[in-house]
Amino acid sequence: MDTPRLTAGSLVLRAPSERDAPTIARAASDPYIQLLIGLDPTDQDNAHERVRRQILRAELGLGLSFAIADTDEMLGSIGLWLRAIAPDGSTGYREEAHGRASLHYWVAPEFRRRGYATVALNALSAWALGLSDVHRLELFIEPANMPSWRTAERARYHREGLLRSWQQLGDSRRDMYVYSRLPDD
Repeated sequence: MDTPRLTAGSLVLRAPSERDAPTIARAASDPYIQLLIGLDPTDQDNAHERVRRQILRAELGLGLSFAIADTDEMLGSIGLWLRAIAPDGSTGYREEAHGRASLHYWVAPEFRRRGYATVALNALSAWALGLSDVHRLELFIEPANMPSWRTAERARYHREGLLRSWQQLGDSRRDMYVYSRLPDD
């Protein structure tokens, strides 16, 4: 599976590359991003390994990772997951076989509050809903992460409910709001 290059206003969604590792390491200094991506911000090799894993996901058909970039500088990351991934790293059934895919995103702290996440989420969502096998997109967002769920709502996602103890993050199980976007939204 090849990662397409998508343009959205002044932003580009492109395949991750080794040149993104320093931005990923800096972003991981934010405690919440560190929790989400499981990265030690002081370990540059760990950031390079993360880039390699993102590239490998596309090669294995698990999903697509994109760098959110302004010209060439990485501002954040957004991904489209087509296959369920178990905590041990094994893969489960293909989500798109059921007509759905899930997304996730983050923006480095120094680039927040500029609308980049909304623009990137809209662009990737429109592209993904154009795939013949994808009829529903899903986001899972912690209730306390108001900026993220506001981003989802600006990108025409609809909150459907609360999934209690849905996901392990760090040392605890977390509740998640589930959001969806359909082709007609």
